[in-house]
Amino acid sequence: MLSGILAAEKLADALAAGRANDQPIHLRVKNPQLQKTSELDIYAGPSTRYCPAGVYEWVEKDGKDVFVINA
Repeated sequence: MLSGILAAEKLADALAAGRANDQPIHLRVKNPQLQKTSELDIYAGPSTRYCPAGVYEWVEKDGKDVFVINA
């Protein structure tokens, strides 16, 4: 189960980074529709792969893709 191992390593690395959980969210998407049409529809959501801490993800909610920032 390679994906489970990688997910555990990402979480451990994120915890070891020493970031404070009580900080205000500093990541914002200015235009959610543009985020979907360009980042997801054209490029297949690269943000889910370029952040080693797994901060960005696309989830399905009520039949629609929604961009989530886990920060």
